Amino acid sequence: MSITPKTKGKQEAARATVTAAPRPLTFWEQYRRKPQGMLGLALVLIYVLVAIFAPVIAPYDPLSDLYLADSVAAPAWLGKVSSKYRDLPPTIRLDLGYGEWDIDAAEETVVSAWPQAGNEGIQIVVPAKEAAVKQEQTSQRSTSGWTSSFQWDPFGLSSGAKKADEKTASAADSEEDAEASAVLQHAFEYNYKTPQTFSSSFEYSIDAPGDATTTLSLDMVTPNGEVYHLWEDKVRGSVNLKRALVDTRDFDLKQRLGISFFDDPTALVFAERGNYTLRLTADAESASGPVTV
Repeated sequence: MSITPKTKGKQEAARATVTAAPRPLTFWEQYRRKPQGMLGLALVLIYVLVAIFAPVIAPYDPLSDLYLADSVAAPAWLGKVSSKYRDLPPTIRLDLGYGEWDIDAAEETVVSAWPQAGNEGIQIVVPAKEAAVKQEQTSQRSTSGWTSSFQWDPFGLSSGAKKADEKTASAADSEEDAEASAVLQHAFEYNYKTPQTFSSSFEYSIDAPGDATTTLSLDMVTPNGEVYHLWEDKVRGSVNLKRALVDTRDFDLKQRLGISFFDDPTALVFAERGNYTLRLTADAESASGPVTV
């Protein structure tokens, strides 16, 4: 078979056309030419890296550890990078069981461990006793009761007077604690700047006769000996299950501390570094039978 020059020219032209045709682009080659695609890929990579390093960046559960550091807080590792964040307090969580408390119980009052699913609770059994009658109270008591005044001070205009009254009453409070059925204390060291928030919570139940009166209170003792009354509950008879909550965002706590709505309880309670003592006091008066907390 002979090939004429004309046929040969056509074959060479077809071969040149095939050689000059562009090679099909791969997916990645097409994707990286689009700025929007590369931006989206960068965002995806950022989310992946955050998910991988989440235990280091923010080692807290978003559901069980709500409001640990108020609205904004720097990660703990920033304190090692910048002096601005040095000495800021990390999140300190204290789960206090029976073994973490120093217990001072009155005579015949029994304080023991109470097994729970999550932690070791505390059981306090107070024997039956008559209410102590003070001469001062009986001399001032009348047959009718009334309230002479009610003070509403949300802006702290009289907070200075309240603080003075609290300091004056600290000695009387210590005497009452000494006479309580049980006093539980936990000492801890705090060597950081003032925290943004602090909170405390626990659940309790009381099994008592109907005429019994049980008083529970929670105080914080500062390194210089000042006592801040954080929470108190007085129960008549029994209660199945209640939850005690102390939180710096709670206005009741600010009222109890004698500060205004705009003041920060942390600046008052954790104003200095040193050894603090959390004190839980339980007292009960019952003529009919023992009280179990």
